[in-house]
Amino acid sequence: MTLNEELLRAERTAWGMARGLNVEPASWGYLLAVAQREIGYYQKRLLLPDSEKLLSEEVASPLIAAARIILEVADSFDRVALDTLDAEKARQRVLLLTLAGCAFGMYGNFPSAAAVHKKLDDRELRSDGLWLAAAVSNPRLIPRALLSSHITGQTRAFIERLNYFLRTGDEGEGDRLVRHLEELMVANRSPAEMTMLGCARLALKQITTLAIAKLMKRDRSTIFHRYISNIIEDQRHCLLPPQYNVLKDDDLLESENNCIITLPTSTGKTLIAGLIIAARMSSAPRVAIYVVPYIALGRQVYETLRRHAPDHVAVLGYFGVFNSHTTIPSDAYSILVVTPERLDGILRTSSNIYQRLDTVVFDEAHGVENGSRGARLEAIITRFRLQQQKSYPLRIVLLSAVLSDVVHLRRWLGTDAEHYSDTWRPTARRLGIWTHEGVLAWIYGT
Repeated sequence: MTLNEELLRAERTAWGMARGLNVEPASWGYLLAVAQREIGYYQKRLLLPDSEKLLSEEVASPLIAAARIILEVADSFDRVALDTLDAEKARQRVLLLTLAGCAFGMYGNFPSAAAVHKKLDDRELRSDGLWLAAAVSNPRLIPRALLSSHITGQTRAFIERLNYFLRTGDEGEGDRLVRHLEELMVANRSPAEMTMLGCARLALKQITTLAIAKLMKRDRSTIFHRYISNIIEDQRHCLLPPQYNVLKDDDLLESENNCIITLPTSTGKTLIAGLIIAARMSSAPRVAIYVVPYIALGRQVYETLRRHAPDHVAVLGYFGVFNSHTTIPSDAYSILVVTPERLDGILRTSSNIYQRLDTVVFDEAHGVENGSRGARLEAIITRFRLQQQKSYPLRIVLLSAVLSDVVHLRRWLGTDAEHYSDTWRPTARRLGIWTHEGVLAWIYGT
C-alpha cells in the first residue's frame, strides 16, 4: 500500500509542528483522527492471515505514518510540565502513548514500541486492559506486568503463556495465543481499551512470526540453542522485520557460501552476524573472527557477543590496547573481535590460525572502498580468499548499509557468493531545505 495524500500531509505536519517548524498548522485533534482512521483499518481480524506482508516497509507505510502521528500527538502533552496536566489530559497522554506503542508493534517494530513505553511510569498503567496492551506490544514489560496489582487472573495466565512462547518458540502456541487474547478482549472494557487491544492482536500475530525462540526449533546444535537462549535472556525477544526476512528461508544460516548482507543502519546486522557465527559453532577449539573498523564499535560488538555466547566460548577483544597480550585459547572455541590492524598482526604471528577458522565477519565492509584503510582491508580479505582456495572451510561474511558496488564485491567473493538485503528501517528519514523566506521545503521523507 502507499500513503494517501491526506495521511502523508498529516504525518509531515505533525512532525513539523512538534519541532516548531514553519509548516501549515493543523489541530492535534484532526491529526489524531486521520491516524486513528488508518489504524482502524488494520485492526480487522480478516487481516491477520496476511500480517507477514506488513513486515515490508512499503506495504506497512500507511501504518507507520499513523503510528508516528499518534506518538507526536502524545508527545504534545510533554511540552507542558507533566505535573501541571489536569487528570483528564494526563489520562489522554497515557492512552495515546499506549496506543502508539501498539501501533508500532502492529508492523513488528518492537524496539520503537519499547522506546515509546519508556515515556510512561508503571504507576500510570492503572487498568488490566492497559497492562495487557502494553505487555503484548512491548514484551520487555512482561516481568513488570506480572507484578502489577491491576491485572486479573485471566490476564496473568495469558501473559505467562506469552512469556512461555517467547522463551520456547512453541509452534503450537501461536494461534492459541491469538484466540486467548480475543477471549480477553470481550471482557468489560472501555472503548479506548478495545481500540488498543485490537491493535495488540495484530502485534501479537507479529510476535508469533518474529519470535527469536522459533530459531531453536531448527535442527541445530545445543550450542546454537544456548546462544539463542542468551539472546532472549538479554531481553531480545523478537527479530526485526529485515532480520526475519533474511533469515526466514534458512539459507543464510545453513549455507557454507560467502555472503554479503546489506541492511540499513540500526537494523541489527550485528545480531545476524552473531547467529551466523553461532550456527557454525562446535565444541572443537575453532575460531571465528569479527572485524570492526574502529574501537568504539569493537567495544559494542565485544560486549554483545560476551552476553550471548555460551559459557565455554571465549570472546576476546583485540582493538587499541585492549587484550593486547591475550593469546587465543587452544582448547576452546574462540570469537575474536578485532580491528583490521590488529587482525593483520594476528594473521602474521599465529601460525595455525587459518586451520582453525570457521567464520570471518567484516562489519562496515564498505570501508574496502575507502583510501589506505580500504587497501588494508582488501588485502586481508584477499588473504582469506586465498586460504579458501587451499580448501580451508572458512566462510566470509561482509556487512554494510551503504555498499556502492555489491555486484563487483559479490563476484570477488566467488561465483557462489550470496547477497541478502532489505530496505526496512526502524526510524524515519527526512530531508528538507530552508528557503530564504524561512519555509521548510520537503524533498524526501519516509
